Parts: sequence; structure tokens; C-alpha cells
Amino acid sequence: MTAAVAKPSAGSLLVVVPTESDGTDRVCPSTVVAGLQLVRRIVLAAAKAGFGRISVQGLSVKDNALAGTAADPLILGEFLPPVSRRRIVLIPVNVIPKPDWLRSLLETPLDDETLYVDSSMVAVIESQDPRRILSAAARYTSAAELVAALRGMFDARDRSFDPAGRFPLRSSGDLPHAERWLLRSLVKRGEGVMSRLVERRISLALTRRLVTTRSRWR
Repeated sequence: MTAAVAKPSAGSLLVVVPTESDGTDRVCPSTVVAGLQLVRRIVLAAAKAGFGRISVQGLSVKDNALAGTAADPLILGEFLPPVSRRRIVLIPVNVIPKPDWLRSLLETPLDDETLYVDSSMVAVIESQDPRRILSAAARYTSAAELVAALRGMFDARDRSFDPAGRFPLRSSGDLPHAERWLLRSLVKRGEGVMSRLVERRISLALTRRLVTTRSRWR
């Protein structure tokens, strides 16, 4: 059965921002995890979670990773139209989120004009003036720089948003762990013993083989 997609919330915005990456063991937006590029996986999860708008810093709508999605590019220097009050989630491109986890970020009570920062560098803020946040997100080239700048603009608090709901990729060496984490998330609570011990194990083994095959052809 296909998971239900949340009704889009007009007052919500998710922005995918770059993360630091140096050396050859780097994670980038096009890194493939379980058959999907990282940035595409984040965008699809955000759409399923019900975000009213999804923007990606540094990528064009012509990029294959965004093809067929509702995401739009966030580009420095482009005109930002007036935007009313929004709940804004800023997520580094190296953080793989579950849709339910993103949905919880929309529903968690927060103080206005206060920046909440998770240890994975995911940040959430409810603001009457989203344009200055979007302007900063378009200007800075890493999540760390962006969060540091926003800490100077808003009251900021560190907050842990259920670590089980997201997986930060520190390097390409984390890819096998991330894929196992994603596959485990397919096992739903309440499944019967036969489903969990036999049927689900078979389906997960097949899924693991299929996504590996698909990645090789990209």
C-alpha cells in the first residue's frame, strides 16, 4: 500500500542548502542513495510531508535531480517575491529525512522568530518575514555558514528533533549504513510475525539488490 501524502501546507517552506564537502570522499547533491540522488530524495520526502513550497539552493530546475518534482531553484541575485508568514525548514543536502519526521517539524509548537537548530544542522524557524531568511539561504555556500548567520539575526536555541527520523551522511563511507537505515524504515509497526520474519526479509533483500542495480546504471 502506498503511503499517504499529506495535504500541502501553504504556510510552509523547505529549503535544501549545501553542506561542507572537501576532498575525494565527499557527499554532494547527486550522490545516489538506494537508487535516488540525495537532493531528489529530500525533495520527494518534503512533498510527501506536505510542504507548500520546496526550494533548492544551487541547482537549476533543468537539473535531472529535480525533474518532475515541485522544487524550484533558490539563486543569489534573483528577485524574491513577497512571502507571508512561513514555517521554514532548512536542511543540508547530506541529511536524509523520513517524511514523517519532516511532517513533525511542521507540527511541533515553536516560538515565533526563534531559530531552532538540530545537531545535524537542520534548522527550523517560524517567521513573519521569510524573505530575509531566503536571501541568507541563497547567499551562503554551506549550512554551517547559513546557520551561523541566522544565529546572529534571531534568538537561537539548540534542539534535538528525534535523531531516529533523519540520517546525516558525513562521507561516502556512510552510504551502506544509510541504505540499511532506509530499508529498515520500510518495516512498519504492527506487522505480523510472519510478515516481519519472512515476507519482509525477502522483500528487503530484493529491494536492496534492485536499488544497487539501478545505481550502477546511473
